[in-house]
Amino acid sequence: MERPAPGKEKQALGLGGGEYTLICDPDGELVAEIYHYGNYDSYGDFLAAKKISIRSPQDAKLVWEGFCDLYQKHWKDNPAIKVSETVWHLGDNTIDGVHYYYEFVLDSSQLVTSARLHADDPKRPKSK
Repeated sequence: MERPAPGKEKQALGLGGGEYTLICDPDGELVAEIYHYGNYDSYGDFLAAKKISIRSPQDAKLVWEGFCDLYQKHWKDNPAIKVSETVWHLGDNTIDGVHYYYEFVLDSSQLVTSARLHADDPKRPKSK
């Protein structure tokens, strides 16, 4: 059901979608199953398993662009915000009064330990 965009027919095309994307190594062995619904936790789990780090804004941008490509989201221009030494909010955006961001939690070595999509009402105070 998916086709390349007009004028892009000769470019490499990754067709993610449906319920899962299967990630295989160059030998065709299954490396991971990435679930396409919910809070996108499985992408963070995959990055954690592969010991991916976010040490700079450039790393954050690369991780975010990978997310957008995998899930076929047109959100690459949404910013990455470094909240602390161990937390990044990627894809920060507010739509219809709801604040969305994909929160990446890092360990002390800057390796991804988890990632999860959040949606907050910016007008409502956060619980303590």
